[in-house]
Amino acid sequence: MKKLLLLGSLFCSILSFSQEIETKIDTTKVRIGEPVRLTYSVDYKNGDKIQFQNLTDTLSYHLEILDQKFDTVLDGEQKKIIHQIDLTSFDQGEFLVRSIPVEINGEKFKTKSFQIEVQDVEIDTASTTIQPIKPVMDETYTFKDYWRKYWIYGVSFLVLFIIALVLIVL
Repeated sequence: MKKLLLLGSLFCSILSFSQEIETKIDTTKVRIGEPVRLTYSVDYKNGDKIQFQNLTDTLSYHLEILDQKFDTVLDGEQKKIIHQIDLTSFDQGEFLVRSIPVEINGEKFKTKSFQIEVQDVEIDTASTTIQPIKPVMDETYTFKDYWRKYWIYGVSFLVLFIIALVLIVL
């Protein structure tokens, strides 16, 4: 009886399709401004409804999103959707990349969270001199620049001038 129950549970576990979100990050220590690639993939079957969270330009207060890419990989019967996010930070410190929710067939799953250490860039001020900030420079405008900006006034003046000439002659 125990063997039959064990075989039955093993058979059910083989037939069931469990959703897993595989999450990885390329590095956990970067300098200020260097990109970090966060990649997570979702296994799916035909007919599955997968909904990703809409990410805008920031993931948190200190982490900015540089680029996002979605890719679909078909490997035989296995199908995956891969979401790659390039992140960066311009603040020094340790920051948490929080888990990102993914909804699969109405069931909510979350990616793993990661800790990223952003290191400051050391500047050797003894060997290099720091130059003062340059003042704001004026830009000279050409006729072409003014025409692009005020062309509608030139065209309307020309039309009014032609109408005035026609009215004067008649």
